[in-house]
Amino acid sequence: MDEAERLMFQAWASMPPCRSKVAQAQSIIKEALEISPAYVACSWGKDSLVLAHLVWSIAPDTLLFHDGSDDEDEQDNYSEVREAFLGRFPMPYQGITRGYNDGDGGGLYEQLPLHPMVFLGLRAEESKPRRISLKKYGLLHQYQSDSAVRPLNHWRCCPLAWWNWKDVWAYIVAHDLPYLSAYDWEPRDRGRTSVIHGKRINPKHSALAMGQSERLRRRNPEFWEKLTHA
Repeated sequence: MDEAERLMFQAWASMPPCRSKVAQAQSIIKEALEISPAYVACSWGKDSLVLAHLVWSIAPDTLLFHDGSDDEDEQDNYSEVREAFLGRFPMPYQGITRGYNDGDGGGLYEQLPLHPMVFLGLRAEESKPRRISLKKYGLLHQYQSDSAVRPLNHWRCCPLAWWNWKDVWAYIVAHDLPYLSAYDWEPRDRGRTSVIHGKRINPKHSALAMGQSERLRRRNPEFWEKLTHA
């Protein structure tokens, strides 16, 4: 990120609309923590980083949980970002890793000591399905269905639901948060990363099926070659 862009985001961070969204996010985080102990689901993408920092600023003993891939560091500087963030903003941390051909975890979530409340960095701006879901269920929602990933009566909290990309980058710049290098390869309003967990249950959820194949090929041709021939 160059200096002109950084100054632009610093200015946006000081504007009332952005400051109002930060205050709203802080309020919903506090409300959620009054309902139940919680954990932050962190992909180490830009939205997860902002969410993790917001939660850290309110309840630094909240668990930070990462469901990742065993070849993350071939994709991007995940370890560097993780170590930089946790070095400055210590939080309890737990992570799992999967290989490319792994499924959905084989009941792994059931074995983890995760709390009934999960903080998610979902934003309506990212996709139509997310926008529909957030409009339907709101920022704080109690699940009524039962599954290994979403047990009955568990909760999700989405404090960034109505943030836009400028709000996210303004917060990152204002707090000097580390971020994945891939974001500097795309316009800020389109930049999105997705850890390639593997084929999972639905291959449509893989990063290559989410419009990232060409971006990955240009940015990391060695890993792209490995992935497409796996």
